[in-house]
Amino acid sequence: EELSEQARFLCEEIYKLINVNRLQNLISKIGEINPKKDLGKVLGLYNKDVLGDFFKTYQSAYDSLEKHESKAITKFLNKHAGELIGEYFEH
Repeated sequence: EELSEQARFLCEEIYKLINVNRLQNLISKIGEINPKKDLGKVLGLYNKDVLGDFFKTYQSAYDSLEKHESKAITKFLNKHAGELIGEYFEH
């Protein structure tokens, strides 16, 4: 399904929040991590962290989206955060 301009804009904004710096801050709070075992946990916490920041600014814009669009944004976050975290732990 085609996303509205609003939804595409929100994807761009959430993408700006997905970065290694945020991941390293999160990891330093968690402590010891087993990449094979804890990937899901790290991804969950990371997504929550990104969304927390994102909602500070865009909560009402997000809430006004259609259901398939808000789902698409969460999926978008999951995909890109997953890639970042996967690459981070491959090194």
